[in-house]
Amino acid sequence: MKRILTTLLFVYASVSHAQETTPQKDIWFGNDFQIGLGVNNILPNNSMMGDAHKLGFPKISMRIGIFHAHQWTLGITGSLNQSKVKDPQFFGDFDKTIYREIGPYVSYYKSITENDALEAYASYDYVHYTATGNDKKMTFESNGLGLALDWHNKISNRAYMTIGFKYSINKLNTKTHPNWEKYLNNYNYASVKVGFTFAKYRK
Repeated sequence: MKRILTTLLFVYASVSHAQETTPQKDIWFGNDFQIGLGVNNILPNNSMMGDAHKLGFPKISMRIGIFHAHQWTLGITGSLNQSKVKDPQFFGDFDKTIYREIGPYVSYYKSITENDALEAYASYDYVHYTATGNDKKMTFESNGLGLALDWHNKISNRAYMTIGFKYSINKLNTKTHPNWEKYLNNYNYASVKVGFTFAKYRK
């Protein structure tokens, strides 16, 4: 029994050491987290939400990579943002709107230099909006597509400084007269962020 335990401990130590020193893996789980701070509602389309709101700051965003295959990643992304109302005639007598966003994403990572890389990703974004002001509250939601590109600059073995751009295409789940549907329900805008990515097994 003692010999079996010693053998198992030796095998476990060997595997653990090999995992720590392996510079790259083909398939792995986890070991990928990003947090960023940015600005929302940049260059909005001709829409109720875009016309009614100012730039959204701060936008706090996070991403968690769950499954990785070669340079592909499948994970979950989310953000929390608020945007102040700049013109109540488009939106009603509210002060601000809070955006809560979550959904899955898929990305592709490509090194361009020894310390720099680009990561393009697409996400499905479910967004819950809460407008508040003057003792009133209104909630609504949307389903959307996010198209994004991140630039990563390596600052340590597992840490990268990240600058990102994302374009969001949203369809609000509201019902209105057909003449107003396009303006009220279609909300597209860009956002930018600066943050840090902590990842393992990246070339």
